[in-house]
Amino acid sequence: MKNLKLITPPEEYIPTIYEVYRRQENPSSEPFASCDQAKQRRIIFNMQKFFKVVVLDEQYVGWVTAIDGEGDTHISISFYLYDQFRGKGHMAEILKIHLAEVREINQNKVLKAGTLKNNIPAQKTLERAGFIRYEGDNSEKYFKYVFPY
Repeated sequence: MKNLKLITPPEEYIPTIYEVYRRQENPSSEPFASCDQAKQRRIIFNMQKFFKVVVLDEQYVGWVTAIDGEGDTHISISFYLYDQFRGKGHMAEILKIHLAEVREINQNKVLKAGTLKNNIPAQKTLERAGFIRYEGDNSEKYFKYVFPY
């Protein structure tokens, strides 16, 4: 394995959920915006618990997170890698590590992820990490994935 690791950043470096979703243009950002402030705070707290910075050779190269909304039956997985580090297989390796950590803590929840249909690299990353695309509940614009138990 490459010199990849996940670290928990100091709290002041953890972005807000809005910034995370804005950077990724995640389809879930609209439902989040419609949540009341108390639920937004709970989601942000849960997101911070699972927010990790990806480090390669002592350099920050991206992040991964798992968002566990209170009362939800699933956990949403998000990831981002800076452009210059893409296409090298780093994120699939990191996702495998991150998913094992999340699964260890949340054994009863389904892990889900989504990507734009035209984002072939993200689709390949999710599939290499073990996600399976499912056909139900897919929009015209997005593919959805589930991580098997």
